[in-house]
Amino acid sequence: MSLEAYRAAAAATHFLPALLWAVIAWDVLRLVRRQGALADYPWVLLALTTCVAVHYATWTVTALLAPSLQGASVLRGVLAALIDGSIILLLAFARHIARLWPMRRPLPSRRWLAVNYGICALVLWLVVSADLHWSEGNALPPEGWFASYTVFNCYLLALGAAMIGDLRRVAGRGWWRPGLMWDARSADVVALGFAFALVLAAQVLSFVVQARPLELLVRPEPCSEGLVLYGLNGLAGLIYATPLVVRNLGDILPAYLVGLTSILLVGGVQAGVARLTATTADASLRMVTQLAAVLGIVFVVVPGGTWLRAVIERALFRRGRLRWAEMQQFVQGLAPERGTHACCEETLHEVVRAMGLRGAAALLTDGAVVRVGEIRMDALADVWPRDGRGLPPSHLRQFDFKELPLPLMAALADADVLAAIRIVSPRRHWGYAFITTDLRGASLRDDDDEAVGAVAHQLALVLDAADLLARTVAVERSLAHAERLAAIGELAARVAHEIRNPVTAARSLAQQLARDPTSPLNTEHADLIVEELERVERQVRDLLRYARREDLRTEPTDLGGLVAAVASDLAPKAEQAGVTVELDTTPGIVAPADRERLRQVMINLIENAIDALAGRERPRRLALAVGRENGSARLRVADNGPGIPAAALARLFEPFFSLKPNGTGLGLAIAKRTIDAHGGTITAESREGEGTRFEVLLPLEGQPA
Repeated sequence: MSLEAYRAAAAATHFLPALLWAVIAWDVLRLVRRQGALADYPWVLLALTTCVAVHYATWTVTALLAPSLQGASVLRGVLAALIDGSIILLLAFARHIARLWPMRRPLPSRRWLAVNYGICALVLWLVVSADLHWSEGNALPPEGWFASYTVFNCYLLALGAAMIGDLRRVAGRGWWRPGLMWDARSADVVALGFAFALVLAAQVLSFVVQARPLELLVRPEPCSEGLVLYGLNGLAGLIYATPLVVRNLGDILPAYLVGLTSILLVGGVQAGVARLTATTADASLRMVTQLAAVLGIVFVVVPGGTWLRAVIERALFRRGRLRWAEMQQFVQGLAPERGTHACCEETLHEVVRAMGLRGAAALLTDGAVVRVGEIRMDALADVWPRDGRGLPPSHLRQFDFKELPLPLMAALADADVLAAIRIVSPRRHWGYAFITTDLRGASLRDDDDEAVGAVAHQLALVLDAADLLARTVAVERSLAHAERLAAIGELAARVAHEIRNPVTAARSLAQQLARDPTSPLNTEHADLIVEELERVERQVRDLLRYARREDLRTEPTDLGGLVAAVASDLAPKAEQAGVTVELDTTPGIVAPADRERLRQVMINLIENAIDALAGRERPRRLALAVGRENGSARLRVADNGPGIPAAALARLFEPFFSLKPNGTGLGLAIAKRTIDAHGGTITAESREGEGTRFEVLLPLEGQPA
């Protein structure tokens, strides 16, 4: 291997973890800015990730500048001090993080902090002083090198072992789970322990070859031991990042891949330009070529980063801005008349689809649990305060779960919940929504938070509308029922009169039967008694039907089949009255309807038509038709009877208004109320001497009422 390839390999092995840790540090910084964190944990984590990024970035720069570091050099000493000093600092921060990370562990005392950072400062001063002294010569005296490097490695071994030990004592068993992302797991101990072993192996190798890692890099010839050492060091940096990368995969991985790809493209463009211009003597041509390369980077690589990130997010995490827009548009189009629970369920279905989640659920303040997909909610439903009392007045992400009471935190972990989103409007608090997914998507980006929060707010507004609509409908039904009861009260005297007449007649006839049981008129009297009592029964039945609430049990109903069945049932009565029935039905017309209630409406209309035709000379025709009209189902009952007077036509659907001598005046009123309850309309048209036509319009299956 050539010296240039050797140093390029050393730079590459350190550049990969340097870029990764820089992305992690930037992500932690955004977390601190977004949440305004006041606790120690995010600030210490930011310091730790920054130190690691600086350490590996310094190694990368050192490898690239190695030809300039031969012999005594201030720069050489400064780079050595940065490399060693960043390790010493990150070890102190890592030990601090290990004490802060577990959810229920007490915060470290001031004495502990003083000892931790005091020892760090002492070791930092000893090692950095020695590194800066290195700039005065090619190397420290053997005893100086051994002393400073021994102190450095003892500190490395002690702090690293203490950090792993702290985590091992408090880490929960098992690998990473979506619901336990911000608690220490045994998988973290394994990853950090393996990385620490790689670092120790690199340090042992350094002692074996009796040279510091930086000396191996600035030597004038390649060194196989140095290549192994740098490979171990770079691999350890990548593995050290595993616990943080897994916990925020959605942010870190796309940014890392985009940054890496962009840098490789820039390096490729520069290398290509250098090769093209190497054999060109024309200075102007070289300038034009270099300018074209710069423009290519600006106008292709930079915009391409946004496109590449979108591709990565869609491919790996099944998310995208288009889906978030669709999700919000879906919620805006929800129909409040569907009800609060149905609106919640449909919204959760859309959120699960758009974000590629495993499951979602909502705990509403009315006690309802709405669940979609795979999510365990039994334990959470038992302990979660649905009114939000005692909880922060904002959405909760896993980072915030550490501040919740232990029963809530345990229930969230059992359900693998990633976030708890408040469903709240300016009017009221509706409850909380919970989401979960697999490990690949177990992190929410800022725009994920914004999208879910916006959907939750829109859902709360829809629930407000649904609640107000339900209250309005309930009030309207109560008023309508009260109006019917008032009408019954106002006309009670008339009903009593209508019932008294047939009852009086029946009683008189019965008395005659009692006085003269052998009279030849008894058979006729008995028939009259039965007829009058049937009249009473009919009036009472219609009155009870009108007073009853109109609670429908809708189902998909074939209207053509329904009308044909009613016509078949009434065919004997029509034949006896000399009425010819003409049936014209279009097949396949299905509407959501209460079949029995609609059947009673058709029976009433057809019987009324047959009764009206009885007073007309032949031919007597009754036409029944079922068809479509402007997106609705149309049912038509038309006869060629005597018609209805214009003055009576306007009152035809009023309760207790009847043109029949013995009618109750409730049949058409009940029919109109039934059709109104179906979301349809019923109308009547008539001309005296020409006939009457009743027309019913009902919404079809899948059409709005």
